[in-house]
Amino acid sequence: MISYNDAYKIVFSEISKIDLSKETIPLIDSVGRTASDFILSDIELPAFDNSAMDGIGIKYNENVRKWKIIGEVSAGHFKNESIQDDGSLMIMTGARIPDIVDTVIPFEDVIIENDYAELRSLKFVKKNQNIRYKGKELSLNDYILKEKAIIKPSNISILAACGLEYINVYRKLNIGIFATGDELIEINETPYNDKIRASNLYSIISMIKNLGMNYDNSGIIPDDKNDLKNTITSMMDKDCDVIISSGGVSAGKYDYIPDILKELGFTILFWKVNIKPGKPIIFAKKEQNKKIILYFGLPGNPVSAFMNFFIFIQRAILEVFLNYSEPMREVELSESISKNDDKRHFIRGTVMINDNSGIQEFSTYENQSSSNMKVLSNSNALLILEENIINPKKGEFHKCIMI
Repeated sequence: MISYNDAYKIVFSEISKIDLSKETIPLIDSVGRTASDFILSDIELPAFDNSAMDGIGIKYNENVRKWKIIGEVSAGHFKNESIQDDGSLMIMTGARIPDIVDTVIPFEDVIIENDYAELRSLKFVKKNQNIRYKGKELSLNDYILKEKAIIKPSNISILAACGLEYINVYRKLNIGIFATGDELIEINETPYNDKIRASNLYSIISMIKNLGMNYDNSGIIPDDKNDLKNTITSMMDKDCDVIISSGGVSAGKYDYIPDILKELGFTILFWKVNIKPGKPIIFAKKEQNKKIILYFGLPGNPVSAFMNFFIFIQRAILEVFLNYSEPMREVELSESISKNDDKRHFIRGTVMINDNSGIQEFSTYENQSSSNMKVLSNSNALLILEENIINPKKGEFHKCIMI
C-alpha cells in the first residue's frame, strides 16, 4: 500500500503532463479563468498628473493664504492655464493638472467668497499635496498579471485600463463524473428500503465548478459491468482529460472498476493509499489518440470521496495550473486524539482563536466515520496527523488545512 506523499507525487506528475492549450476570450467573460501569459501594461497610470480632490490648484508659496480664482479645469476638459503666486484654478477630481500647478487644496479647507479662496484658520498646505503624478501607480511595461493567475473581479479594472478587450487564458479541464451503486437514487427521490441519495455527485461537481473546470455528469450507473464499461468508454470518446467515479473501487463482489480499467487498457498507477479516510482510491491512466486520460476511482463513502478529491485532485490542479497551494497553519489541540495506527489521518474539526491566548485551537468531533456528512459539513479544517504520530495529546501543535 502506497503512502500519501508517494501517491500525491504520482498524481502531481501525471496532471502536470496534461497539455492545456490557450484560448482568447472577452475580458468581461474572464473572471475565474486562468491567465495563460504574463500581461504587461501598455500605458502609465496615471496617464497624466491629475487632481486627487475637488479643490483649487495653486503654485505653492508658503507666504500666500489667499488666492484669486481665475478659471476652472474639470476631468476631460483640460486647459493649460497659467497663474501667478496669488492666483488659483478651481480643479475637479481626476482633472489633468496644468503645468504651473503643483498643489491642490481641498474645497473644505478654504473659504470661497467673491472669486477668492482663503485658507481656513488652523489649516496648512504642503507642496505637491493631493496630486496623483504620472506613472506613480503603474509604469509602462509593468507586470499587471502573472501567468497562471486566476482572474478576479479586482483585476478587471486595470486590465481594461490597459486596453485588453480580449485576454488569453488556458482552456478548462474537461472532467467526466459518475457514481455507481445499485443502492443510489436521485436526490429528488425519497429514500426507501436500502436506497440512499447520490450525494457524492453533487459534492464532487461543486468542487469541480469551484476550480473553474468543465464537467460532464453521466449520473448514476448501476453495479453492472457492461454499463460501467460503456460509460467509461463514452467518457473517453468525449475527450475528457480526467474521469472521476464514486464507488466500486474496494474489493467486494460488485466492485468492478479496477477490472474494467485493466480491460480498457488503463495502467493502474496505484490502488489503495495508507490514509484515513479514503484508503481505497484508485488512480490510472491511458493514452488514447496521442492524449493521456487520467482516471480517479473514489470510494463511495461521502467523506472519503470528498477527502480524496480535496487532497489529491484539487491540490494537484491548484498547484499545477494555478500556482497555488492551500496554506498550512499550526494549531493547538484543544483535546487529545485517539490514533494508534501508521496511517496518515485527516481529522475533521473546527479551528477557532482562543480569546485569551490568541492561539488558534483545533477542536474535533468524536465520530470521524467516513460516512458522517454532518461532521464534514460542520468542520472548517482538516487536521493532518502524519504516519508516525500516535495518540497526540491536548496542547500539542500540529498542521491543518482550512476547508
